[in-house]
Amino acid sequence: MRIVDLHSHWGIERGYVLRSADALAQQKSTWNFTPTYDTEEKMAAYPLFRYERLVQDWQDLGYTNDILERVFHRNAERLFGITEAK
Repeated sequence: MRIVDLHSHWGIERGYVLRSADALAQQKSTWNFTPTYDTEEKMAAYPLFRYERLVQDWQDLGYTNDILERVFHRNAERLFGITEAK
C-alpha cells in the first residue's frame, strides 16, 4: 500500500508546526529557511486543487515545463504502473 500525505495544513500559519519565535529562529539558522504561508481560503480547496492552479503555482516557483511533465505525468505513470501503448 502506498500512502501520500501532502501536509496541506502546514501551508497556513496556524497549521505550521514550527510556530514559536525560537523554533522559527532555529529553522532559519539550521536550514536558512523562512516559511511563507498560504491563505486558509487557498488551502481550503485541498485535496481537489484544479490542475490549472497547480501548474500555475509550480510555474510561479520557477519550475520548468520539463520538470512539470516529470512531476505530473511521469510520476503518475510510475505510481499507477501505467506504460505507454506500443
